[in-house]
Amino acid sequence: MLNLDNYESIPAAVEGAISKFGRVDVLVNNAGFGLFVPLELLGMETVQKQFEANVFGPMRLIKAILPHFHTAPKSRPARIINLSSGAGWSGFPLASAYTASKGALELLSESLRFELAAFDPPIQAKVVVPDGGISQTNFMATSGSMLPDVDAALDMTYMVKTTYKSYMATVFENFANMSATNMEAIEVANRIVEASTDDKPNRLRYFVGPGQKPSLLLSKRLAGLEKEGDTPDETDGRFISFSNQILSGGALH
Repeated sequence: MLNLDNYESIPAAVEGAISKFGRVDVLVNNAGFGLFVPLELLGMETVQKQFEANVFGPMRLIKAILPHFHTAPKSRPARIINLSSGAGWSGFPLASAYTASKGALELLSESLRFELAAFDPPIQAKVVVPDGGISQTNFMATSGSMLPDVDAALDMTYMVKTTYKSYMATVFENFANMSATNMEAIEVANRIVEASTDDKPNRLRYFVGPGQKPSLLLSKRLAGLEKEGDTPDETDGRFISFSNQILSGGALH
């Protein structure tokens, strides 16, 4: 059983998969949860758990599987698929720790893409980016189980507590109203399969969901690289090509 909170379980899980299947071609990092609560109410141990699940756990899995991936035949290049979020591109209320962790995973994936492209065959690092809520998962239940008791915060004044409680109630009501536009889990799963099997080694991101618009997700970083009528994938592809030129004179793909 793999437990991202138990570092010792990671090498054993990787070795077990290799022993069972002979070759492992794809690593999918899709475990994670979100903390939807003001940062001031979070203990640092809880924030650490957020980053352990969403950033450090995937890092450890990647490091554990890479020696095996380096032995992949050219006909079956290995792939790393990280499940990110639109929250990795833009902050939103009550999600300071969660968005920080997803932003870290986004840039980890982007940097890995360059580093692992140096090998022959290259190990492909890719990101699936759901933007919007996902139904039919335990994500919100897991996240909700970690909400702190605002009234139990002994070091806060009554004014601070009541302000946060009122604000959180408003935001959660808005979240509930938005749930009607949630995508189904199968939509995300299909994108993961696509990222794991397509013949597009230079592609980095795979967007999915009702919020997947370049103007929303990418405008902060693209600074004029967008073109009218672009899909998110086309806009991101232009960004990656631009990064290649700037960082390596076109040597990296």
